[in-house]
Amino acid sequence: MSLFWDSWPEKFKETRGKPRENWWVVYNQYLTSPQWASLRKKVKYRAGCRDRGGGRFGSCQSGRCERCQTPVPWEYVRGDFQVHHLTYDRVGEERLEDLLYLCRKCHEAEHATTP
Repeated sequence: MSLFWDSWPEKFKETRGKPRENWWVVYNQYLTSPQWASLRKKVKYRAGCRDRGGGRFGSCQSGRCERCQTPVPWEYVRGDFQVHHLTYDRVGEERLEDLLYLCRKCHEAEHATTP
């Protein structure tokens, strides 16, 4: 594993005791990392997404929301389905069971119920 990947847990630890905005800056950087891209791909695969090639925003064929089972439409629009953290305790070193592939409706409902 490269130093880049190993540094995420440390980057998050460095934000402890600092304004919450600092954590969000690191989190948003993390969401652009190769590590996060790899995890997203694994979660999408678990949800039934299979690469159909040529997708503008990352293709998904036959995938479903892991909460309500809504199928991913062929005409996928970015943001319609998202990978959701069930916990932020292990951000940067998540387990696959910490993450769900959710449709927009379920994702918004999850955030409406979490403080």
